[in-house]
Amino acid sequence: MKRTATISIQFDHVDCAIEFTELLHVSLDCFHCQRRMRTVIFQGAIAPYCTPTKHKFDGRLLSSQFNTDSAVYTIEYNYIPFTDAKYPDEQRYASYEKGSPSWARIHFIVQCPQCGRRENLSTQSNLVRPRNRVCRCGHQLFIDNTPPQMTY
Repeated sequence: MKRTATISIQFDHVDCAIEFTELLHVSLDCFHCQRRMRTVIFQGAIAPYCTPTKHKFDGRLLSSQFNTDSAVYTIEYNYIPFTDAKYPDEQRYASYEKGSPSWARIHFIVQCPQCGRRENLSTQSNLVRPRNRVCRCGHQLFIDNTPPQMTY
């Protein structure tokens, strides 16, 4: 069964150039390896793959929309119900809906307006917030108050 999910992020108090990338990590259930909550890597037109085995994952990045302080990704993937191969009693995953994303990491590049330094960064669902991101020169780049939001 085909499913669609949207992952989005919005930063506060942005005072730098943010260049979002099409590299996206999402925790999804993989019926191929029969494991729940596997990190699946989406990267533009490249076929997504499941880690750690790196086998192809049946899905794709449908779209990505970027603004100066926000990004929205839409993914499509195939889900077939299964019982987890390692934890068949499923108690470990009781609070997570089967087949739905449970975690996401969004990648981006920032450029400091004060010193010009460029840095590859990411933010993910399970970080302690708020996070103030400050350049090595001391300039505050942005505040990360809200984790990536996932809707499906």
